[in-house]
Amino acid sequence: MSAILVPFVPIRNNEQSSGISKDYGKLERASTLAREHYDSRLSNFSELIFLELVNCQSFEDLKKRIHNISEKIEDGERVLNNIDLKFLSSTLRYSNCLFFSIFVQLLEPMLENQYYNQFAQSMVRLLLVDNRATARYAALEIIGSGLGTSQVADNLLREALFFLKDETEIYISKYLERLKGTDG
Repeated sequence: MSAILVPFVPIRNNEQSSGISKDYGKLERASTLAREHYDSRLSNFSELIFLELVNCQSFEDLKKRIHNISEKIEDGERVLNNIDLKFLSSTLRYSNCLFFSIFVQLLEPMLENQYYNQFAQSMVRLLLVDNRATARYAALEIIGSGLGTSQVADNLLREALFFLKDETEIYISKYLERLKGTDG
């Protein structure tokens, strides 16, 4: 049956077949390029900050890493790439108090960083309109840290006053009033 599927082709002039087709070199080059592209994408992926945070073994280790990232952002470094920022924004809706404390520590220095301030501003806006009181309080903490030093924080306070004018949680409305008094 194999003779029907693969007809016998005699080798002419006593040539030995190497078993390699003419297109083998092309396929090998394409495979090498694809492997290099995959490896470069994988190396970029392995540099992501969120993978570093997810791999923390203890809460103390997590706090230390977040503090280091925050310090680098304060120094003006571009520590987080676009995938990290997308990861942060996607985890916002599933966050709990622990993640809100992480958001506060990461977004506070972002308000003053030219590269990250638009991202931080959009994240704080999302926190302000969130239906969870802890999210709104976290937004106010972020705003409070940048008042007087960041124009973005001053603008966000005006937005917070608008969004939270009918706030039912007493501790949030008191904190908002305190921030309003701080801003003058």
